[in-house]
Amino acid sequence: MRHRFALFTVGFTFFVLFMGVLVTATQSQDACGTDWPGCNGRLFPDITDYKQVIEYTHRLVVGLLGFILLINAIFAWIKKYPGERAVSILSPLSLFLLFLQVLVGGFNVMLGTPPGFTTLDVAVSLALFSSLVFLTTALMRRGTEEKKSPEPIGGERGSKLFGPALTLLLLFYAETILGAFFKHSAAADVYMGITPHQQLIQSPYWAHFLFFTHWIFAFVVLIFLLRLLFRSWRMKKEKNAVLFLTLVVLLEMGMGFITVFTRLSAFSVSLHMILASAGIGLSSYIVGKSLFGDDYSILQPERGSVYGTVHGR
Repeated sequence: MRHRFALFTVGFTFFVLFMGVLVTATQSQDACGTDWPGCNGRLFPDITDYKQVIEYTHRLVVGLLGFILLINAIFAWIKKYPGERAVSILSPLSLFLLFLQVLVGGFNVMLGTPPGFTTLDVAVSLALFSSLVFLTTALMRRGTEEKKSPEPIGGERGSKLFGPALTLLLLFYAETILGAFFKHSAAADVYMGITPHQQLIQSPYWAHFLFFTHWIFAFVVLIFLLRLLFRSWRMKKEKNAVLFLTLVVLLEMGMGFITVFTRLSAFSVSLHMILASAGIGLSSYIVGKSLFGDDYSILQPERGSVYGTVHGR
């Protein structure tokens, strides 16, 4: 079971994403000032200030995540099969994205959290999360020494599911980042008639434009999701995962409406973003399973291929 630690890493990364969402929803990003990694000139935060506690805890778990990701990359490299180039690429990629996230987060703090800049942090964080899911699905493959002729990536059925799954993932990612920019640029506050402390989008016209563009993307995602659901059931491939993804996306859209009706309450905003992150993770899992398949042929890695010879079932 070479993917166990990778699975733990994915779970911990999701927890870190949750903490990041909580920081933004409670407006705690400036609670520790521009000091990093300290808090307002001190090593530890004021425990009577819940915003400082949330922001400081987020910084701690991000630091711990870096250590866990390093171990995960080393374990994945050690446990990869001969010629398994997918793991050879994805494990250092996760470390690069972590470095990029820390860099963006550090600049965000030192610049005093300028409006809209946090969107870049969200984009890199979700890309990191997605890469870890890809790495885990690659590690989930069983090694086989059966001498079989090379098949399409993920097997014939998996390859037919790959295109719709990848399209859905990219659309869902774009929709999520657009929603994050709507929130972090303070366009959401302008749309609600709230006067924020800092704002990047000041025009109600552009605030309304971003809002409706975000929801257009959401409905496009739903259309492509239904397409993927139909294909997965017809092919009898990853049915449960796609069905679960459908439930998560519907809940995420429903929570989006609730967020509007509750005028951006911290609870609804947090849950909305957490559901979106879960959807990104599930979409990445489906793409990974379609791409890598279930088995890896140890004796016959395909030369020149990033993935080697795989046998999807």
